[in-house]
Amino acid sequence: DKIRVVLNKADQVDSQQLMRVYGALMWSLGKVLNTPEVTRVYIGSFNDKPLNEAIAGPMGRDLFEKEQNDLLADLKDIPRKASDRRVCLLNSLDLYIERMLLWYSDLLFEYQCQMLDAPT
Repeated sequence: DKIRVVLNKADQVDSQQLMRVYGALMWSLGKVLNTPEVTRVYIGSFNDKPLNEAIAGPMGRDLFEKEQNDLLADLKDIPRKASDRRVCLLNSLDLYIERMLLWYSDLLFEYQCQMLDAPT
């Protein structure tokens, strides 16, 4: 959720090489990132140079434009996701504090019962 993976300069390799690179990247990420979800990888050519049409072709241009739009939308959504993450953290802390207070009140109750039952 906090990591964005970008496969840049994808217009410099043909589709078969791109699939090999993507597969190797996913395999390596699976070893490094311990998550059950598959990591989202944005594929494109994110630079000022024009797209290499000879290698990418018209289908590659369409894919790269969609990936760029998805990446920009995801980056714009970061503040909302961060606030959602904070709310979830506060909820979990609230539950933890509630459990600790219940445990403490039970402990205090037991202590008071023992003090009342103790011979003087």
